[in-house]
Amino acid sequence: MNEQNLQVEHSLLQKAVRRGQVEVVDKVVKYLLSVGDSRWLSKRLAVIIYEECWPLGNQITEGNLLEQYKNLALTQKNKDACRVGYSCLSLQRWRLVCSERN
Repeated sequence: MNEQNLQVEHSLLQKAVRRGQVEVVDKVVKYLLSVGDSRWLSKRLAVIIYEECWPLGNQITEGNLLEQYKNLALTQKNKDACRVGYSCLSLQRWRLVCSERN
């Protein structure tokens, strides 16, 4: 499915994670997986983690995407602005790891 056609679902997922709505996260991730959007989910996980709760950045794995998104939704959010530089550096490292795997 075209990524543009999934903009509502993508936005809904980030909002549900931010608000701690685990049931919504569960349904949206399952839907996105069912329509073949796992690549977007994998890439976006790191972005959402660093936007919403940077301390979890070192816990990103290749494991179950659904569980990682649900755990993120359950986690207390931390948007400490003084950590932006660290977050950017960590995200860059994660992107390098992802690009090496593809």
